[in-house]
Amino acid sequence: MQYAPSDFANPTKECDVIMKGGITSGVVYPLAITELAKDYRLRNIGGTSAGAIAAALAAAAEYGRDNSRGGGFPKLAELPGFLAQKLTSLFQPSPKTRPAFQILLTWISPGGKIKKTLLTLWNLIRFHPIAFVLGALLGTGLFWLVADFPSEGQLLKSRAMPLRVIFALFWGFLVALAVFAWRAVKAIQGNAFGMCSGMPAHEPSHDPALTPWLAGLLNETAGKTGGPLTFGDLKGREINLEVMTTNLTLGSPTRLPFSSREYFFHPEELRRFFPDDVVQWMEDHPFTPENERERADIQRIKDETPYRPLPDPADMPVVVAARMSLSFPVLISAIPLYAVDWSLKRNQEARDAKRAPELGLCWFSDGGIGSNFPVHFFDGLLPSRPTFGINLRPFHPDHPKKPEESENVWRAREARQGVLPAWTAIDGLLPFVAAIINTMQNWVDNTQMRLPGYRDRVVHVHLTPDEGGMNLTMPEDRIKALTARGQAAGRVLQTIDWDGHRWIRYLTAMSQLEGRLGRMEEIYSAGYDQFLIARDPEKTPYDKSQRWKTRALQATADLMSLVRSWRTPDPNLRLDHKSPKPEPELRISPRR
Repeated sequence: MQYAPSDFANPTKECDVIMKGGITSGVVYPLAITELAKDYRLRNIGGTSAGAIAAALAAAAEYGRDNSRGGGFPKLAELPGFLAQKLTSLFQPSPKTRPAFQILLTWISPGGKIKKTLLTLWNLIRFHPIAFVLGALLGTGLFWLVADFPSEGQLLKSRAMPLRVIFALFWGFLVALAVFAWRAVKAIQGNAFGMCSGMPAHEPSHDPALTPWLAGLLNETAGKTGGPLTFGDLKGREINLEVMTTNLTLGSPTRLPFSSREYFFHPEELRRFFPDDVVQWMEDHPFTPENERERADIQRIKDETPYRPLPDPADMPVVVAARMSLSFPVLISAIPLYAVDWSLKRNQEARDAKRAPELGLCWFSDGGIGSNFPVHFFDGLLPSRPTFGINLRPFHPDHPKKPEESENVWRAREARQGVLPAWTAIDGLLPFVAAIINTMQNWVDNTQMRLPGYRDRVVHVHLTPDEGGMNLTMPEDRIKALTARGQAAGRVLQTIDWDGHRWIRYLTAMSQLEGRLGRMEEIYSAGYDQFLIARDPEKTPYDKSQRWKTRALQATADLMSLVRSWRTPDPNLRLDHKSPKPEPELRISPRR
């Protein structure tokens, strides 16, 4: 389907969008976003992994909506055609990880298990011929020691040559497999825990590699020249982009761009993962220290080490955040950044001695490890505009894949739809382990999607096992089918009952406020108020002025008085009476 700039010239509404991770499943997103953009101006855009790539490109398209340089959403709509031809070539393994990558492709490509096994055995011989020959010789020698020697050659006389050949082949493949596994582990670890760094495997490269291709496409889609597209560029046009990555060193999902100012990078090391002009931009735009102590620490690090501070959030290139989110373990390399562990005594002593502290390595991997569908992004108690979510999930056993792609997407259109959880069949050890990993990864997102005010704004795009995910070698017709499915998903989202959605969100918010504030008032009136009156606000921690305390106590008293006025003896008039189910939980949690 062809799109023209005029299709996106006059959107009458605004929306936010969240997209789920899924590696090659990202081919679903371009036309889904393009369809939404005809009626909606995108304000907040978020995603994880492949969803982060799609979110970055959607933000670039929104940035370029009104430009005349051939970017914007018509450019985004061209992406599926490119992916249909070049998807596999974007993933370029390093020379040392190529054997492992080739065997991975063998097992994720179409074909029966016998064919894949034979191809694997051939690749073991092809990549490790010396190990295979040595193993075959070892097998021949062992056969002689175990069979021929004790029987004085009777097996040979009894025509046991086929058995001898099988024994030699077995040991040849066994040794080749051991060498393959040892080298693969060593190579993947040496390539930042991934087969593909995102950069070209060879220079010059005839096919585009993932990261330089994405960096160029972001600028083309945005219609921007003179440096990489940054988060500040987007903010200048009231576009907010947020994506998720995972800091494995600290064991925490992390939202990008960083809100903290603690990370540094090694320029030469980072050039293994990003184009030179992107890294040079980061070197030329370090963040601005907030105080003299921070300025002194940074200057010592710059003077005494090769590390450089990351840019301010506004100057962070979008491609860096998107690539950090798409670091699927073992397939795509993790990204190394550095920070100071100030809990270490030697770093405290270095600061006192006016020396550079020791920086520790932080590995950033795929955002989907901690939150694969961050549907909580951009939410408040009451919505000012819809926040749409595009989820990826398997087909239901009672609703298999249909020829018409519009029937392969689904959204809850009534209040009681979408409440039931999705079941996962567990019929063996591997499915059991997979279910454990899936639960650790997705339990927060899965439970949140079922909540009232969430489930009606999420469209579910159903995928078969050979669609999306790790299927790097999907044929062109399958990619086109997924693209059409994504387009259908975008159209389904446009049918949201916005007034009904706002009503549900209001009911949910007021129910939670009455319950939580009511409990707060009970505790406050039972002695907490006297504690606050007696508390010296100028004491640590978090000292405040007396004027601040006076205002805070008055505001709290006014709020508690309001909460008491809400009370009613009639249970039918309580704000939580017949509130939407399942009941959400209003709580304080770290921003992630």
